[in-house]
Amino acid sequence: MLSLSGTSPAPGENLVSLNSPIEFTIVDDGNGIDISTLIVEARGFRVITGSTFADGFSVSITESDDDYIIVIQSDEEFNLGQVYDIKIQTQDLVGNYFNTTYSFKTIPEEPILTIASPYNKEVLSS
Repeated sequence: MLSLSGTSPAPGENLVSLNSPIEFTIVDDGNGIDISTLIVEARGFRVITGSTFADGFSVSITESDDDYIIVIQSDEEFNLGQVYDIKIQTQDLVGNYFNTTYSFKTIPEEPILTIASPYNKEVLSS
């Protein structure tokens, strides 16, 4: 069965930058990948349908050995504090379907405390 690797942003990741590209590798299981069947949805749009790409996105599909590296960059930034689903479907060369969906969340609208002094529960002394 086909699988994914190198997903970025990673599934379940939080605090994703608003201009992050979506990257993943479809890993061959030995049966080959029929890249002409690839469908990818992101930001609520069908970004890739076979060799057709939606307007507003830059797409790169690179073959590496028997695997495919896909990079999608939207012309628009993600929205603050939103959860985005990435849906991927393709087939191997014997007709088995591979379907997967994963999600990530962008940085929130409210500020995030990253450094504090004193540290959590640290006692101040004079």
